[in-house]
Amino acid sequence: MAGKFDVWVFSEKADLLAELIGGARALADKGRGDVVALVRGPRSDAERAAAQGAGRVIWFGEPEPGSLVDDIVPSLTRLAEEHRPAVILIGSTKRG
Repeated sequence: MAGKFDVWVFSEKADLLAELIGGARALADKGRGDVVALVRGPRSDAERAAAQGAGRVIWFGEPEPGSLVDDIVPSLTRLAEEHRPAVILIGSTKRG
C-alpha cells in the first residue's frame, strides 16, 4: 500500500470509540498512516481517545443543550473533504 493511510474514527459513545480506535490502529499501521479520533463531548473524552491510541484528536467541544450529534455532520464533511482520510469508521449506533 503506497502513501499515507489515515483512518478516522467517530462515535458519540466513548466505549465504542475505544473499540474503533483499536481496529483503526491495525489498519493505519499497515498503511503507514495515523488514527484520528473525532470527539464531541467533554474534553476528558478527547484526552481518553489520545491515551487509547489515537495519534491525533479533533475535538468538537461539548455539545450545547438540545443539540444533536447530527449537528456536526457539516463540519465532519468539510474536514473529510479537506484532509481526505483513507477510511472513516463510525460507530454502529442509532445516530451512527
